[in-house]
Amino acid sequence: ELKNPKRGFYNIYKIEITDRDTDYLTLVDEYKYDTDTTLTLVEINLHNYRDRELSRTGVSNVEMLFRALEAVDKQVIVRFLYDWDGETSGREPDKLDIILTHMDQLEATLRRHSGQIFVLQGLFTGNWGEMSGTRYSAPQQLRQLAVQLASVTNDSTYLSVRAPAQWRVITKLEDLADLSSNPLAQRIGLFN
Repeated sequence: ELKNPKRGFYNIYKIEITDRDTDYLTLVDEYKYDTDTTLTLVEINLHNYRDRELSRTGVSNVEMLFRALEAVDKQVIVRFLYDWDGETSGREPDKLDIILTHMDQLEATLRRHSGQIFVLQGLFTGNWGEMSGTRYSAPQQLRQLAVQLASVTNDSTYLSVRAPAQWRVITKLEDLADLSSNPLAQRIGLFN
């Protein structure tokens, strides 16, 4: 059987980050039964920290999750989010700075585990982390979020946004011929 890496169908796994010690190896143990795919989407929910920085335990738990995922023979599509229920207004941080801080706090983990990350989906915002229904959709906010996420990840880590309009706002490109002069645009794709 030929497995095509980094393409095809995938399963979605939802992980909530808390201040509780969690055995992520057991949590991702079900991945070993998924032998038909080479990708997996891991939604990492940070809603417990919507009003504050990630705690030391929260950051450690994200790190432990990525370590557990190393045991899985898959490339990981990662989506950080605050909402699984389509209710962003009650789940998303009230201040953009909190999201930017969360990105900053995750830098070491995102850099350390860049080899297993296929793509980072979204900019932490919106219903289901899909960048819709968010209060942070103004052009300046989208650019700020994208620039911050790019700055805390390796240049080899690809990012993606939901819609072409978001991509154009973030990259400020009118013509794809200018792509080679825009390093951020070269790293951002679309996931919808």
